Amino acid sequence: MKNALNLAEQVALLRTRGLVMGDDDATSTAARLFLYGTNYYRFSGYARYFQIAPGRGDDRYRAGTSFAQIRDLYEFDLQLSRLLFDGLAEIEVVFRGRFAYELATRLTTPCDYLDRPTYLQEFTQNGTDLRERLVEKISRELERSKEPFISHHIKKGKRVPIWAAVEALSFGTLSQMFDLIENVAVVDAVGKSLSLPRTIAPGTFHSLAVLRNICAHHGRIWNRVPARAVPVRQVLVRERLQNVDNRSAFAWAVVVADLVDTIRKTATYSAALYDFLDEYPEASQGLRHPRLT
Repeated sequence: MKNALNLAEQVALLRTRGLVMGDDDATSTAARLFLYGTNYYRFSGYARYFQIAPGRGDDRYRAGTSFAQIRDLYEFDLQLSRLLFDGLAEIEVVFRGRFAYELATRLTTPCDYLDRPTYLQEFTQNGTDLRERLVEKISRELERSKEPFISHHIKKGKRVPIWAAVEALSFGTLSQMFDLIENVAVVDAVGKSLSLPRTIAPGTFHSLAVLRNICAHHGRIWNRVPARAVPVRQVLVRERLQNVDNRSAFAWAVVVADLVDTIRKTATYSAALYDFLDEYPEASQGLRHPRLT
């Protein structure tokens, strides 16, 4: 295990690896202060993109890479995360409401979402029953909820109706419910209301739940490679994603912008988001064509 480095040693290490920064006291102090408030490890997540071959042990920086360049990318990513999180908040609230409504009006009872037959039985490659795991997860989240409108039902031994449960379950769990729901009319209705075809609607909400968690925990968006390809409507692929990797943060941004615009019935969100991205052309490559480092 490596020993911890103090701030001065961290700055010295960056210099020995070829990162360009002034050697005056003011620059060194500013660099130490930035690392103190950011965490060297977090900084490294951005810096690795500019190193020669960090995966093979060559941590030297490519010629001309500066501390200010990486710091600016970090600040850009913070702003991008906030913009996406704001959009995701709108999408999540609408998804919760529409999903709850379609379940409540199409299932036999408003508590059927708790029962296994409501979902398709699917298995992972190692044999895990996804339906069984989901039903257990739903019950566990409700039992742990501290919301009075949930505990009121639990304490009385009553089942929680979907219109209440949907406000307590995590976005990730709701996206799994949406993915496995047996009644395709529910998927079609919610998807149609947001211009999402059945083929990509479940995958879209799963992908956005992943993005939401990254934003909520202040994770890095720039140069991130999503574990799964981001589902994108074909019209958006033609308009926005030509020659762009759909396993990229830019694909996420395109989907969020499209859904918020659909909900608002105006293009104000996408205009603001794309204008922001256009202000940082130096971030374009890492957004559109991320690479594992």
